[in-house]
Amino acid sequence: ETNVRRTGTTYMVDLARKLFGDDWESKMAMIANDKYIRPHLEGVTYAQLKEKLSGLLYPIEGTQRGIILTQSIRSMFGRGKFGYAAIGSTQEDAELLEAALGQRLG
Repeated sequence: ETNVRRTGTTYMVDLARKLFGDDWESKMAMIANDKYIRPHLEGVTYAQLKEKLSGLLYPIEGTQRGIILTQSIRSMFGRGKFGYAAIGSTQEDAELLEAALGQRLG
């Protein structure tokens, strides 16, 4: 018996490879969270979430950095839960983007 679902970080590696090529590891850093839960966001629509994150979403001003939504609030039954990837040029940059997301959403 096998589990052939693509789980864990597989989709993040696919995303990095698609955006940056096979040598993605030397070009970027990424922080992923597929369970970002904020009860006060319950009922927020995908469009509202995108508006709240305006200016932080990938690509920021045409650069290869920013937040990519990987699961929408809608897919989580309006529970205020979503997934994201913070993509930066360095680990510190990705951490700054993730912090900015937290500040923006509270």
